[in-house]
Amino acid sequence: MIQGIFIGCFMMVLALVEIAFVGCVITRPPRWGWWLLFILLGFCPASIDLANAQVSIAPFSVQLVCVCLLRDTSGDTVRWLLVFSLPVGAMLWLWKNQFWGWKRMVGA
Repeated sequence: MIQGIFIGCFMMVLALVEIAFVGCVITRPPRWGWWLLFILLGFCPASIDLANAQVSIAPFSVQLVCVCLLRDTSGDTVRWLLVFSLPVGAMLWLWKNQFWGWKRMVGA
């Protein structure tokens, strides 16, 4: 059950970051290089071990890419870890870009 929730969140964050990243590359706003870096950053990463549903959250961490699938071979068994974090930069860019588009549409 919890694995399904994590996979769903993983896919939503991945789609959100991809849409924001591609939109930023296409529109090239001022300081777009900094925007691209901010879009890729993720805050407060949460990870789950897909084998035993062990969840861990790092509340004061920053992750360079918002989503990742890791294969951990450090122990006796191979574990797959699904990690995603809050894409604050992507959400902010999408919100700001939508607001700009709305202002252009109404002619303000």
